Amino acid sequence: MADDQARRVTWTVLGAAAGVAMLGVGAVVAASVAVARKLVTPPARASRDGRIVDVGDGTVNLSRSVETTLPGRYGLWADDDRGYAKIGAVTAFRADAVTRELIAVEDGVLAPGQPIRIGAAYYRHPAELGVPVEDVAVRTPGGPAPAWWIPADEPGDRWAILVHGRNATRWECIRAVPALRAAGWQVLIVSYRNDPGAPAAPDGKYALGDREWEDVDAAIGFARQRGADRVLLMGWSMGGATVLRTLERTRYEDAIVGAILDSAAVDWVELIDGQLAAMRMPSPVPAVAKGMLATRIGARLVGLLGPLPIAAMRAEEHAVGLRVPVLVLQGDADRTTPVTAARRFAAARPSLVSIVEFAGADHVRLWNADPARYEAAIGDWLADSGISAVRSQRA
Repeated sequence: MADDQARRVTWTVLGAAAGVAMLGVGAVVAASVAVARKLVTPPARASRDGRIVDVGDGTVNLSRSVETTLPGRYGLWADDDRGYAKIGAVTAFRADAVTRELIAVEDGVLAPGQPIRIGAAYYRHPAELGVPVEDVAVRTPGGPAPAWWIPADEPGDRWAILVHGRNATRWECIRAVPALRAAGWQVLIVSYRNDPGAPAAPDGKYALGDREWEDVDAAIGFARQRGADRVLLMGWSMGGATVLRTLERTRYEDAIVGAILDSAAVDWVELIDGQLAAMRMPSPVPAVAKGMLATRIGARLVGLLGPLPIAAMRAEEHAVGLRVPVLVLQGDADRTTPVTAARRFAAARPSLVSIVEFAGADHVRLWNADPARYEAAIGDWLADSGISAVRSQRA
């Protein structure tokens, strides 16, 4: 299989050569290196989604953009991230602005003109849910990484390990805690290389899940030492890709009983192609950029210590090796991880993969749009799949 993947990468790169010649080698290589480097480099600064127009009594008016008009509850960062508020539903639309419910201002002061960004992570600490939580450290290959442990109401051997996505933090995972605890699972929300407070990767780059899985594997070991006999993995976006890599490579296969994927990057090839098409990149660039990531010379140009097996990080490749039930939660309006990839992943192993789609929901914003349905989807799947009752192979 490795030889086949190498041949596919080679032919893909060679097939792009004609387009490269037409556009100019230098321009295409430069654009491809820039694209590939951006994909694997943690950003120094989060993007902005608009600005505050004005603040009313229980409402906030925001300049109109795709992010500010999304349905549901969100976190609002303002004033260069010095301010934080929880916002709710859109209550009015104007040509250039939207009015949203202002639920609470938790940090700073909101004022007109401040730049903002909208975060899918609504909660910033599990304690906001009124649940017990303990700060712990998982010893990863690079060193200790901070994590939150949220025990269940009753002691047990079932642990859910939650993995956030690219350019996100542990906050992203808090939304799943109520449904998992209600089903009797201990919850461990982990960090991994390049996260705040966690060790940096040796090259300082993301590996799109292909190396981050080692930190998740360490978290499974941590849970086992604390009595976990049944482990459920859950990942968002690149965290979903990391979960899939963990399923394929873990030392603890006997303990894992299932996985949940939220807006997961189940197919990096389709994801990269789609993102670059949306950016109107010339056709040779996606192929050459993927070749950069997948070859030794290209990886060096991008800043990676070694190549990434992009050809193996496809929906069908992940599906073929599945050994445990998987729940896929996916928005059909996702602009980052295509719903088509999630559907192909589910169709490739229908006996093991269940998919629940959220109409109109964007990337990792399923809970935001419909919290009740999100939590019900998790709870129903845990009950219907028998995950909570399954004993590990070790038992």
